[in-house]
Amino acid sequence: MKTYENNSVKWWTNVWKDVKPFDVLTNQEVYQKYIDVADSIENYVITLSDAKVQKKIRNWNRIDEGSPADIVKRNKNRDSIYIPIPYQFYEDYMTEWLNTKTEVATRGELVDYIKTLELSLQDLKTHIKNNTKWSFDGSSDARSYNVYKTYKDYGVANPVFNNGETYPKRSTHMTAYCFLNKSDVPILFKRPENNINRFLVQPNIDELPYFKGKYLTLDIDIKNKLVNFFLEDEHIGVYKG
Repeated sequence: MKTYENNSVKWWTNVWKDVKPFDVLTNQEVYQKYIDVADSIENYVITLSDAKVQKKIRNWNRIDEGSPADIVKRNKNRDSIYIPIPYQFYEDYMTEWLNTKTEVATRGELVDYIKTLELSLQDLKTHIKNNTKWSFDGSSDARSYNVYKTYKDYGVANPVFNNGETYPKRSTHMTAYCFLNKSDVPILFKRPENNINRFLVQPNIDELPYFKGKYLTLDIDIKNKLVNFFLEDEHIGVYKG
């Protein structure tokens, strides 16, 4: 069984650098940091001379309805536990991500075409290893080369906000871009309502198994700053914060 310890998170801004592993934050504290990050990045964007780069960054650096900040805002009355999982864990076990996207084009009420786009995590790793760009059929989807390059050049803006009782609930692309750039993966897990210090985060079985074809369970121990990893019934490792 392998023990994992922290390296560092490649942050875009300084906003999250004061938060330590296993810190508990209120939802208002988390939301304020998302606002501060958006402001900090905008202050950087206005210094750029390339209008195209400005537009690309502003397309996702938003706090309006449907944005990551809005998702945080809507999760009221929840505390979050901040856990930066070492990137080596994902190097060892994460073998897939959400790799399909279905595009439906319509004309009025008629469906013109339905197309499924795919880019596997292994495809992505091959591109990175060979230092080659990739396209996602012209899409600005999270799997595009431009999104990856943003993480590579600047770092991650905010932690993964795991807005559910299971893991991973969202942001498999964000997770991959972090660990593929040798950055620990910062995650905000929901703390149970009874505020217990040790609890299980069950796998999200509504999605495909992303970890060597199996589902991952996390045993989080806040008091002792430990996360034990289980692939189904197998205890595969522990993270010591």
